[in-house]
Amino acid sequence: MLLPLRRLSGHLSRAVALSASADVLLPLRRLPGHLRRSLSTAASNPPWAMIYRLSETPNYTRGASFSLAPPPSATLFSIPERAYDLEERKRNPDRRYVNVHASVVFAASQDGLLLLKTTRIRLSAHTAAGLNLARPTEQEAKVVMEEAVEQEYVRYVCNPITGQLVRLPDYLGMKEILQTATGLLTQADGGHGPPKRYAVVELLELNDEGRFVVFCFSSDTGKWDATVRPSPLQPGRVMRLLNHEVLAFGGRLWWVDVSLGVLSMDPFSDKCELRHIKLPPGSVLPRQSHAEICDLIKYRRMGVSDGRLLYVEVSMEAPYQIRSFVLDEESGRWTLEHQVSLDAKERPLVGAIDPLNADLLYLNLGAEVIVSVDMRRNRIIAQSSVLASGIQPCYCGSNVFLPCVLPSFLGSSQIPGKKGAPKQQTLADALVRSDKC
Repeated sequence: MLLPLRRLSGHLSRAVALSASADVLLPLRRLPGHLRRSLSTAASNPPWAMIYRLSETPNYTRGASFSLAPPPSATLFSIPERAYDLEERKRNPDRRYVNVHASVVFAASQDGLLLLKTTRIRLSAHTAAGLNLARPTEQEAKVVMEEAVEQEYVRYVCNPITGQLVRLPDYLGMKEILQTATGLLTQADGGHGPPKRYAVVELLELNDEGRFVVFCFSSDTGKWDATVRPSPLQPGRVMRLLNHEVLAFGGRLWWVDVSLGVLSMDPFSDKCELRHIKLPPGSVLPRQSHAEICDLIKYRRMGVSDGRLLYVEVSMEAPYQIRSFVLDEESGRWTLEHQVSLDAKERPLVGAIDPLNADLLYLNLGAEVIVSVDMRRNRIIAQSSVLASGIQPCYCGSNVFLPCVLPSFLGSSQIPGKKGAPKQQTLADALVRSDKC
């Protein structure tokens, strides 16, 4: 049963979920041949996952754990407790203190590796006693940060199939160099198969100076470098790089400002030049405040789908117009791909863009239901309860789902390490310092 979008209002509780039907088959027509084959032969895993980006509960295994589920169901993950602080294992337990753990997935590479950060916050037992640390409110989370005795941040590249974690070194001892505006790009020999190298790049804008600092970690060298690049933006305009993941597409990383456009660069190039492309006409907005951009990102999203870069937006007023645009890389122009109308009581949030089918979009309705929308046929073809995935609606707001493709070679490949270093012996779910691997 296909549900027309205009019938949605008031009928969320009666929406029908279609699991394994022809309507949810994902065409792979524009993907590179090697990736198309590897995705289609991974029988035990879905071809891609919609990863819930936040995790608060550590596991006690040797590696990361992902409960891979076919979208629109969410995939949850957990990180081993020792990954939050390697030195913590050497300390004697101290009952005067309580550790609070959290981890977040920043970005995915084009072939399924993930970039994530773990946070361990140490609180006095007295302070922790009055807090709901399992599900803290916004005010309780503020108390945790203000009353923290100690904070420890560790960054990793992760293989979601094997659970392997490779630790990134700190940049000159700076723990907080890795923020949300950080992306992960890989390269394979000959452009095919498992990645042979990767780069982790953070873009930091120097306000009102017309320059960006580019922090880049290379798996080939095992080191961070920093360079300064001129801004391609108009004078006086800044990029609001908040919450939106950095995209890996076409051999470049793409930083997204949902009020302005994108910046892209090739970190494997010696020049590392920044290029700027604006949003479609009519979508560019004046300079936004922090609060405005945090609200706007709920209803605008970019993603890589079917071998193309897509931009999706939801109009402000009902009936809500949902439009998707495709970028022509050569001209830098956007073409309207789809436009559908949605009658809903609340403005839908953009959950995720399907990475394999540019016709499919995932919307978050009322913070309780994720629906899969076929924009070409103007139909809802599947739905999933947020609660059924183990996610509380209050934690299901802006940009909390990350699309990640899962090619089959991930199950038999290791995360690349420094050139000339001994090859790792197994696919161990062990923690490996990338500057010593």
